[in-house]
Amino acid sequence: MSVTRADDLIATARALAPEAMFSEPWEARAFAVAVALCESGRFAWSEFQQSLIAEIGAAEAAGHATVGGPDYYRHWLSALTRLLETKGIVDAAELAGRIAEAGPPPPPQDPRGRHI
Repeated sequence: MSVTRADDLIATARALAPEAMFSEPWEARAFAVAVALCESGRFAWSEFQQSLIAEIGAAEAAGHATVGGPDYYRHWLSALTRLLETKGIVDAAELAGRIAEAGPPPPPQDPRGRHI
């Protein structure tokens, strides 16, 4: 993804959800990509919502804090990734390559600042 395209996605995310709090640029990109794919007809927003609900539910079942927590957009990205694979929009190998090119989000940290 070019820098210009990434900047465009971040600007789009901020325009679509000015009240959203993005701590890192990748969070805004993940948000904007999900919205853009939905708007282009690749999937219905309700499909993404169900994927996100499932992702958050699995995290909560595993004992991880989610809603409003620092991992919210990590769940968002996981839900988007799963939906892209399930719908055959991007296969797993291509998606892994794209994530490697863009750079994965930083690892989650516990409240004391240590990687978990």
